[in-house]
Amino acid sequence: MTTAPISASLASAPNRFQFQFDALRAQAPTLRHEGAAARRQRLRQLADWLTAHRTDIQQALYQDFRKPPAETDVTEIWASLVELKHTIRHLGQWLAPRRVGTPLALMG
Repeated sequence: MTTAPISASLASAPNRFQFQFDALRAQAPTLRHEGAAARRQRLRQLADWLTAHRTDIQQALYQDFRKPPAETDVTEIWASLVELKHTIRHLGQWLAPRRVGTPLALMG
């Protein structure tokens, strides 16, 4: 096992993404009030992106981990598309308001 020193670019990687993280965090309150139709559209866009970039994803995972393209299709792309489809299908039900009882211990 070798203990190579951490390169300067790798050490500064968290700082490189801080701006993007802060922008996403600032947008979170707005997204919280987004309707079901807009959320479905965003999920469909993600599914379309995964499909359009399938080859790029396969190549990246092969280069980084020697993961075969067929395995990438099943474990990464197909699995993600199935989850996205499930989420799109059930999103309305999950966002619907529902009554929740108050436990006796919390009544006061």
